[in-house]
Amino acid sequence: MALFRYDITNIIIPAEDELYRRIPKTTFWDLVKKLGVTDDYIPPKIFKPENGGLSVDWERFSRPQWTQARKGNCENYGVLSMVTGSVREIPLEVDYTPREDNPAHTDIKML
Repeated sequence: MALFRYDITNIIIPAEDELYRRIPKTTFWDLVKKLGVTDDYIPPKIFKPENGGLSVDWERFSRPQWTQARKGNCENYGVLSMVTGSVREIPLEVDYTPREDNPAHTDIKML
């Protein structure tokens, strides 16, 4: 994990750091079965934006198991890991937006 840089207004997440997205197992498997694809395919519907962005957790302040258990019922959820630099290449914006109840909170937004 690289050291992060400070900007005047925000913290810039290093390109090599991972972002974790909690996803419902039933939604994932239902979509995989419906589409008839292999289980390494990630259905686009998993990335449904909420409030203008896609909520993820930054690895600097979280672990996959913490992201999975964040809101309870962890056995019903899985965690998708994404590399920040790859997300930016799409191109999407990655903004560190910590919350009082989640210091790892980060938003992925359209440019």
